[in-house]
Amino acid sequence: MRDACSRVGKATPDTHRCAQRSLCRARPSSRLATNREFWKLLEALLAERNAEHHGGIKGPGERKQKLARLESSLAELRSLTQAGVQDVKLMRPGDGGYRLGVTEYRKALLLSGYADAFSQVPLASLQQLEADQLY
Repeated sequence: MRDACSRVGKATPDTHRCAQRSLCRARPSSRLATNREFWKLLEALLAERNAEHHGGIKGPGERKQKLARLESSLAELRSLTQAGVQDVKLMRPGDGGYRLGVTEYRKALLLSGYADAFSQVPLASLQQLEADQLY
């Protein structure tokens, strides 16, 4: 994706005054949330899901066609989200202790990849997090 502004690289973050500043400096996950192709695909899938509840039982041929469409949509979804999820980490904090305004979770689980056993990493947060929730 090209930068939205030609001033990127010519101005510091403090002096950059482009109306598109948020797009110029946006992380890939931010760009994913504003990607029109991503939302267009999700809306089409939602419409197909909703239409399913208003019809009869599908035959084997129709189910095969639908499976092929959904597999194609899944591949497109993966390609659209690949860059956007690289800077996102899914964490489960576990037990923590609160001291001097900071909650420390010494064995937070970093949930990524296909492993059965996830990495335990230290995590510090100014906001107290629920032990069993995902963040």
